[in-house]
Amino acid sequence: MWALLLASAARMLVVATASAPLVVIAAMHLVYFGESADPFAPYESFLPGQPVTEHALQLCFTHVSTDISGQMTGCAPESGRTPHIKSATVALRQGMFRQVWFNTRDVTIGDIARRWGRPHLVAQDRRRFFLRWEGGLRGVIQTPEHAGRFSYLLSVEWLTIGIEPLTPTGTD
Repeated sequence: MWALLLASAARMLVVATASAPLVVIAAMHLVYFGESADPFAPYESFLPGQPVTEHALQLCFTHVSTDISGQMTGCAPESGRTPHIKSATVALRQGMFRQVWFNTRDVTIGDIARRWGRPHLVAQDRRRFFLRWEGGLRGVIQTPEHAGRFSYLLSVEWLTIGIEPLTPTGTD
């Protein structure tokens, strides 16, 4: 009798262990049901390193800055392209988008790592993490409150990511 109960319990444990990853994957699909799992996908044409195209400039609803020669150096793409991005501002120079600032909602550091890969932590202070990726990409992430240790589960209040020295606040 006890042997039968132990064998049944062992089978249930094997089934539960084997199906745990499927439950996690299914839960992730439910969280992102009906939308892209990448909150940055709607801003693909504005990401650092992308060439400035006429199409991308038409998606900018406001031009936020120009240099001394009158060349546009920044624009703000249309807000509300995704529920996870409250606002975005981009910097451009020499025909390329160089840096983007995202004010976010319900985005985690894990979402950023899914998009750009695992970052290297360069430094941190109470609420900000200073990161770099292979290929020269750099970023600054600010959390809503004191962050403590780096974790992919931490919420992100804003993110700036770019291919050259960054201006963390989105202003020069």
